[in-house]
Formats: sequence, structure tokens, C-alpha cells
Amino acid sequence: MAGLYIHIPFCKQACTYCDFHFSTLTANISPVISGILREIKNRKNELLPNEKIQTIYFGGGTPSMIDSRQIAEMMLCIRENYDSSGMLECTMEVNPDDVTASWLERIREAGVTRLSLGLQSLNENLLRFMNRSHDSQAASNAVVLASKAGFSSLSCDLIYGIPGLRMEDLENDLDYLVEAGVQHVSAYSLTVEEKTLLAHQVNKGLTSMPEEEECFEQFAMISAELVKSGFSHYEISNYSKPGHESGHNSSYWEGKPYLGFGPSAHSYVSGRRSWNVRNNSLYIKRMDETGIATDNEEKLNEDDRFNEWIMTSLRLQDGFDPLVVAKASDLQWGKEEEKTVAKWLSSGHLEKRGGRIALTLSGKFISDRIISDFFRVR
Repeated sequence: MAGLYIHIPFCKQACTYCDFHFSTLTANISPVISGILREIKNRKNELLPNEKIQTIYFGGGTPSMIDSRQIAEMMLCIRENYDSSGMLECTMEVNPDDVTASWLERIREAGVTRLSLGLQSLNENLLRFMNRSHDSQAASNAVVLASKAGFSSLSCDLIYGIPGLRMEDLENDLDYLVEAGVQHVSAYSLTVEEKTLLAHQVNKGLTSMPEEEECFEQFAMISAELVKSGFSHYEISNYSKPGHESGHNSSYWEGKPYLGFGPSAHSYVSGRRSWNVRNNSLYIKRMDETGIATDNEEKLNEDDRFNEWIMTSLRLQDGFDPLVVAKASDLQWGKEEEKTVAKWLSSGHLEKRGGRIALTLSGKFISDRIISDFFRVR
């Protein structure tokens, strides 16, 4: 089973923290969508023969900015060029200020089954700090409308580690989502990415980021409150009611193949990773002239595949089984890996569950450090 990712590279305005590829110039929306339609058709033979599509994900950017007819056109193009008879899930990222009952009805008719709502916070001051395009009223209205719209799952994003965020603010947000019947929550720590407004503010001393200890307290509280409310902390940043895990993102963590369409989109097929050009105008030009938007690609070697296996398996609640690697002749598990496991077990950041190795709660919080400690570098 494979997945398809469609990158819609447009936003109404730039959030202070975002370093994803997007543009606020909307004049190119139609030609970009035309390029995506052509790319969907052109790349259908990259998957193995008879390989079925299991998940579709519209990300961005802000996919909810585009017309529902364009969404329906892309969904039809996928059905005409790929075997989607085994499709389990079609997710669309949505901004609260784009949500109306009629728009939700149209995208559901087009084939979208799951919404990922970019809530981030219900606090007015924090939304302004992040330069979100919606206010707290639009956020709560969107949750209500999305919950009533008949989608199989509703996921909401939250951000913690924001300057000025209080524990009671976070607790209020969680209480609201639980009471609203949301089935999935993605909670991310605010990070300072290069070339963003937030980075400029921090570098100039205009904003101070909270200490790591404060961020961990918020992370631990999110996990405790959601688990208490019946959610599973199934991945470092993701919490789900039973049966509502993100199928598309889970396919990334499980190493399944996927094709990415649109500017900056990545693909992974048969051990080869590729990515499209990260420029809307150049993407349109390449699709018009050659029908190929790939900017570069790489064949994963033995060390790359080991590193990806560690990175993806440790992100998940069940961790990994060293015997799986030991049985694979090209991904040997040896003394160095055992030393690394012992180091993080003694620190309390890893734990053994049966024959598996998994992150503890404190380990999940510093997962990047732990995962990179296992990496093999030539």
C-alpha cells in the first residue's frame, strides 16, 4: 500500500514560526494546480504494478485556501490514474478561518474523509503573537462545524513552548478539545527556525523563548491530560482515540512508499528519496516545459536506511525490536548500538518492554538527541 502527498503552497499570511514552503501571492494558484494535475498523471508508473493507494494527504501551505472544485478535480485525477480501491483515509489540513458548513460538505463529497485543523491555540494573545490568520472565536467555531460535518476523524494541532503560554491556557485548550469530541491531537513544541520572523525576534532580543524545563512541564501535562481522557500517546507528537491514528503519517514512520506532488513535495519509492523544486514559478515552468518537477534525488545506502529505521521506529509508542535488525543482513545490530541503548536506559530516557526498546516520556521530549546518538555516519 502506498500514499500520496499533495503540497498546496499558498497561505494568506506568514506565521512567525513557519519555514515550510509557501507563498502569499495567490495569482499562481490555478497554474500550480494545473501542474499538480499533470504531475499526478505523469508519475503514476513510479509505483510498483498493482500497488494500491492507501492514504492521500493535502498539506501545505494552506490547502483550505483553494476552491473545492479544484480539490474535486485532483481527487478525480487520482482515481483515474491510480488504484484507490483500498483507500483508507484522505486528510486535508484546514485553517479555522476557511471553514464553512457548505465548504466542508463539498470537500467531503469530493472524497476527503479526515480533517487536520490548524488550531494552534485558543488564546487570543498567543494567536496574535504567532500571526495566525484566525482568532479564538474562529477556532472554536471551526471545531464545532468540523465535528458536525460527518468526517470520519477530526484532528487538531496545538503548539506549546510559546513565550507567554501559561499552564492554565494549555489546560483550557485541552479541556475544550476533549469536550468537543475531537478524536486526534497533534502537539508540537514551538521551535526557532532560520529565516523566520520568530528567529529575527529572538536574535534581536525582542522575544525570549521559554526554558527547556518549562517546555517539558507543558509536554508532560499534555500527555497526561490526553491519556487520562482516553487518548493513546502513539507517536512523539501525536495522540489518538482508538482507531483514529493518522494513517498517512503512520505510513511515513513505517517506511511505506509515497509520492509527493507540488512545489517542494518529497517522495520515497523503492529506497530512493526525491524532492521537487521549492519555487512556485519554477515548478509551473518545469511542468509546462518538461512535465518533471524533481529537483534532486538520492539512493539510500545501508547507513541511511539504518538511520531512517531508528528514527521512525523510535518515534512510535512501541519502539523497536533489535532482533528485527539482527536478522537483516544489511542492517547489522552490534556492540555500538548496545552501548547506546545502555546509556539511555541508565539515564531513564529509554525503557525495555518485553524484547522491545522504547522512549520514556522524558525520552520523547528529547527524542532528537537520542535518535541522532544511534546514527551511523560514514
